[in-house]
Amino acid sequence: MVHSGATLRLAFLSAVVSLTAAFAASAAPIPLFNTYRAEDGFTNFDISLAVVSYGVPTLVALLVMGRLSSHLGRRRTSLASLGLLALGCLLLLNVHDVGTLLAGRALMGLGAGLAGSNVTAYVVDAAPSKPAWLASVASSQTPMIGLAIGAIASGALVQFGPWPRQLIYLAAVGFLLLSAALIALSPETVPPTPGAWRSLRPSVTVPARVRRLLPVATAVFLSTWATGAFYQAFVPALAEEQLHTRSPLVLGLVFAAYMAPSALGAPLGGRFTPATAQRLGMVAFLAGMIGIITAIATSTLASFIAATVVAGASQGIAISASTRCLLHESTPAERAPIFSVIYLICYSAAAFPSLVAGRLSTTFSLPQIALGYGGLALAATVFTLIAARNPRARFDRLLATQESLLTNLHSLRDLVHWRDEVVLLAQRGDNGTCPLGELADLLANGDEAGRSTARAIFTAWESLLAGGLTRVRDSGELAPDADPQRLATGLMAALQGGLLLTRTTRDVRQLEVALDQALGYVRAVTR
Repeated sequence: MVHSGATLRLAFLSAVVSLTAAFAASAAPIPLFNTYRAEDGFTNFDISLAVVSYGVPTLVALLVMGRLSSHLGRRRTSLASLGLLALGCLLLLNVHDVGTLLAGRALMGLGAGLAGSNVTAYVVDAAPSKPAWLASVASSQTPMIGLAIGAIASGALVQFGPWPRQLIYLAAVGFLLLSAALIALSPETVPPTPGAWRSLRPSVTVPARVRRLLPVATAVFLSTWATGAFYQAFVPALAEEQLHTRSPLVLGLVFAAYMAPSALGAPLGGRFTPATAQRLGMVAFLAGMIGIITAIATSTLASFIAATVVAGASQGIAISASTRCLLHESTPAERAPIFSVIYLICYSAAAFPSLVAGRLSTTFSLPQIALGYGGLALAATVFTLIAARNPRARFDRLLATQESLLTNLHSLRDLVHWRDEVVLLAQRGDNGTCPLGELADLLANGDEAGRSTARAIFTAWESLLAGGLTRVRDSGELAPDADPQRLATGLMAALQGGLLLTRTTRDVRQLEVALDQALGYVRAVTR
């Protein structure tokens, strides 16, 4: 769909405001958790269940409705997510038992899951093309800003406003209604298409071109979002028991100190390649976690907040870099499914460690549980340092290797040597250590952006072959009327076909036969 710059700017603003409102509403109950504990007798386990009751419906929404906006349009699904969140806020106006809290959080979870994939995709669709990092930063960090705004506003209203148990939810409903009005005025970025019912079948997938980047992104999301859930479930009790404060505003500020700096760190990560930003972000995140654990052990509130800010800013660097990796060369139709996978990982990381930690809270002290989250951060950091890679880095190395081989192509013997090296590379690819198999996936998986990437690589490769064959002709081994470009095209066709057959049959001899047939054609035009 073609829109003017002004209408897209309105859509971008509306989507960002709506995403902010969605996550601000999600954070509204956090400063009230101590109130519920003190006045209604809720336990630490009850509060951890509230985190889980929010996270599990979010996962369901991401699994089932994550692709819905690609068929119904971004605006409809955005309005539905805002409506679910508003209903959750209205239900929480009268919390005096655990069941009401869990039901309200479940509605919020459904709304947040729908927003996490669909509203976030709306943000990316409408984002300006420059600066290049804006789409990934806005999509990954707007939820953090929303969570920070919700926590601070809730803490302030609970501590200083009238109706301390209700006012924040009424304010959140007003914010959600304002967002819905903005969405209603904004243009659609994805035209409705058939298949909405089929899209409800659970699906968890990312494009083949970025699949190898998913493990490191998972490690980043797992450690950072698990820590965010720790702040929701346990920091209210921790602040009272270890840091000696029950102020709802302080609780909101502590939670915001983890979430808000994330948005400041994210643009810094845009100055580096994604892999470098992931490594830098996770090392700094680990340093922040060490500071948090130390501050808890020494019962120092100021040090705790300072270390929280460090961890928050550094998670922004790592999370936005991971999002940038997974969004690499994405099309509008791919974005909602990609964000479904991202938030599926994130909310799994928030819900399940929180459930386990809630169970353990009856046996272990809160400082000991914090130490467990530090161990998770350490494992994720080590894995990221070892395994972080940039999008297309392996393809770039492949082209560099081919350039080295083909710039030294001066004879038919050199061409046979090139054939042997390609076959050897494909053999190593059987255990996933080379990019030839990934290129075959990009050719075969029906992904237009992936095929575009593969075409660009094969076009550059063919150009290198044509240059080498020109030198072979000039050396006198090929007939004067031989066409190097035509011969290079034949070799690349054999290479692509052989790769697909090899990928299907897991037999590299298919590639050998295809290349040998093409080499036979080249030999037919020798002098």
